[in-house]
Amino acid sequence: MLNLGKYITTLLNTAYFIDKIIDKQLLIRKKFNKKRKALSPYSLMYEPNIDNFDNDFNLFENNNRFLNFYSTYGINLALKEYGIKKILKKQGFENILYKINKNDYTHTLSIYNEEINSDHLISQLVITLDTNICFSYKNCKSMTIEWLNLQDYRKVFTKERMKLPGQRFPGLGFGLLAFELIIQIARRLNVRYLVNTPNHFHNAYIYSNYFSFRNPNNKACIDILISEFEGLSLASLSWLIYNETLIETNNKKTFKWTPDIMIMPVYRYKDFNNYFKTKEYQDRYKLFLSSHSYKIDSKKFYKNKDKFPKMILKDIEEYKKRETLRFI
Repeated sequence: MLNLGKYITTLLNTAYFIDKIIDKQLLIRKKFNKKRKALSPYSLMYEPNIDNFDNDFNLFENNNRFLNFYSTYGINLALKEYGIKKILKKQGFENILYKINKNDYTHTLSIYNEEINSDHLISQLVITLDTNICFSYKNCKSMTIEWLNLQDYRKVFTKERMKLPGQRFPGLGFGLLAFELIIQIARRLNVRYLVNTPNHFHNAYIYSNYFSFRNPNNKACIDILISEFEGLSLASLSWLIYNETLIETNNKKTFKWTPDIMIMPVYRYKDFNNYFKTKEYQDRYKLFLSSHSYKIDSKKFYKNKDKFPKMILKDIEEYKKRETLRFI
């Protein structure tokens, strides 16, 4: 069962870390809000390559615009105004190229350096428009983040930047800025909520700094795992879950991460906050918290050693020497 003292200490440490993120996030959002208001919608929709661009009818045609709004010219302008191109240039990415793909309501924006091919991909954002999310017995218009990838194809993983499940290359290092840009997109398009369904544990944990779990069991599960495996890197814990080497101590069943919806309001809404304060939500959260615990199945871990990156494997083995009680 959960060690209450350790759990509270972990939550306090996590809360301090999250407060620092939120302080930085609010400063960025304030700055980005000003940039959004200063940028003309026409400049973001502008298509300089459209023939006879001399009337409003051409301007408002969807053509191949991302989210039926942003042209590649507009995307480039926005990244310049928000300071992203300057950051990329400092990192050595000087020839930024864009590609937009549309499949019904799901749109993909891919950003490359020098060449438009998978080996030069540095970012990819996949969003589905006009989705409805149901919570608190209400259907609300939302925008779903299907996929967000930021990567530096020139770099390799290190002990400080260990590989996470699903990663091909290390990240670019400005995930917070990218997330704030998505919020500005949602505000520009008058979307009320952002939604995502993280496929991996580490994604859910990172997103939990901004999003709330519709299902209280998922929130409780995250809190338990972070508390019980304090001292183990997020990357290693995520690999253990990904390779199904954790077990629930109560029933000895293999723990499997089940993706579920996370929600974030683009603006503050009283109804949204009230949903997570309801007695039903809090009671379900507390019940799961008090009735679940997890450990590492040593047999499964060593049986599946070849499925772990070498640095991750070493990190887990060092953790085992310190925390033998976390293994069965």
